[in-house]
Amino acid sequence: MENYQERNADFLRSVRQWQERGRALTGRPLSMRTAVRKALYGGAPRFYITREHVWKKMRERRRRLPPAEKPHRRAMWDEIERALESRQRHMPDESRWEALDYVLCCHNPSGFFITEPYALRLVYNEMRKRDSNDQKSDRKQ
Repeated sequence: MENYQERNADFLRSVRQWQERGRALTGRPLSMRTAVRKALYGGAPRFYITREHVWKKMRERRRRLPPAEKPHRRAMWDEIERALESRQRHMPDESRWEALDYVLCCHNPSGFFITEPYALRLVYNEMRKRDSNDQKSDRKQ
């Protein structure tokens, strides 16, 4: 995953948005676990990987699926493959590189393709950083 910092920032932003939606609807934010789940499976802006990496991995996967591949990674590669096949069916004159560029640029993935424990760890680490920064700013005043 080449752009994991950008992915993590987008994921944390999505969690905050889900909490705000909950607050707007019910008057209180969603529980952290619920907001994380909604963010995980509520779609992502993009795949956060380069086309060279995708191309290399897809070539490897055509020869042999990795036996110990994590389920969330397998789901990501399967979704990329389906989106690429769909693009090529609809635009047969496009080269595979062009189709892949289109998928990576314009296809909205179904989720962030990270595990829930990792996602919760990201959120709690971010909260810990924010609390630490708040305490530092309180000391300065």
